[in-house]
Amino acid sequence: MLHILFLPSWYPNLKNDLDGNFIQNHAKAVAIKHKVSVLFITSIQKSSQTFTFEIKEKGNFTEYYGYYKSTSFFLLKIYRWLKCFYFLFKKIKPFNGIHVHVFKKMGILGILLGYFCNKKIILSEHNSGLHKLIKESVLQKKWHSFWYKKYDAILPVSNSLKVVFEEIGISQYKLNVVYNVVDTSIFKPNENRAENTKFEFLHISNFAKIKNVEGILIAFKKLLEDDPNCNLTILGDGNLQDVVNKVNRLKIPQENIHFVGKIMPDFLADYYQNADTFILNSHKETFGVVLAESLCCGCPVITTKNGGYSDEMTTDEGFVIPPNDSETLFKAMKKMIATKNQWHRDEIAQNAVSKFGETAISGQLDTIYQKIFNS
Repeated sequence: MLHILFLPSWYPNLKNDLDGNFIQNHAKAVAIKHKVSVLFITSIQKSSQTFTFEIKEKGNFTEYYGYYKSTSFFLLKIYRWLKCFYFLFKKIKPFNGIHVHVFKKMGILGILLGYFCNKKIILSEHNSGLHKLIKESVLQKKWHSFWYKKYDAILPVSNSLKVVFEEIGISQYKLNVVYNVVDTSIFKPNENRAENTKFEFLHISNFAKIKNVEGILIAFKKLLEDDPNCNLTILGDGNLQDVVNKVNRLKIPQENIHFVGKIMPDFLADYYQNADTFILNSHKETFGVVLAESLCCGCPVITTKNGGYSDEMTTDEGFVIPPNDSETLFKAMKKMIATKNQWHRDEIAQNAVSKFGETAISGQLDTIYQKIFNS
């Protein structure tokens, strides 16, 4: 059994219990076979204490949280962050290797820590902003390439991200695509699922502009004119009022559309299980965790070809359409209704679990760890 130190740039915390939860799922998958220590530091705005520490331990899985009082003074902020990090780092027992998640905040520190501790380092990249690197200047590409080449292995979460790394000169021998993990104890088919009286569409996101929720609304309004026997549920953690305003401007009947705010994953699965089709209409994605969650629940999807898992989807999982094309989305929604009885939800779920389940990802990471950290 190896001991892996996780250094995430994003991670669920007191400020946001869903921030980077896909990284937490990765850590839990690794803990099936190995000991994992996660070290995460962040600031707290209104805190009576300068430093607060929390350690959560369960079996092979330990989370070390450090919170420091927020300040506008840059040097003081760095000092507090480093003090938090050093205090918790001393508590972590000897480890075999370092696994950084998202280069943006922890990437260079992970490299330096690997150098001073004489440990090999792995990077998992989830950041959608990395796609912009292809259009950056030669100098910027070389700067990023310089640091990325310090890693012993890089694990992009999709093939489209792998292409970005190849474009900036990272050897394909260092690259292994490892998908995000889905907690299949929560996201699974409902064996007692009842048929809906109306066809149920579902969308889940943070409602950011890149998710193109407005495109879904435009397509749905047109669909209602053709077939009013369908509903759309919009759920997520974002500016829901902005979505409501768009619905009102489009004059979509209230009886056909339902709004739900932020909910925890345990209850989120119910919506996937009940839906007839999940829709993701993003301009760009790194992976698209919601797609994987939907498929693990057996719910077929309509998604844009957006650079995430959608680029690798099969026709047994749903329809892939061009981004920013409400007309094609309307046609895909109409086709989903027409082919409702042709989708095999159990087979969709089984296939998804074999790709995104904890056991599958745990085995894949174990193979990489043994190669890198035991060599």
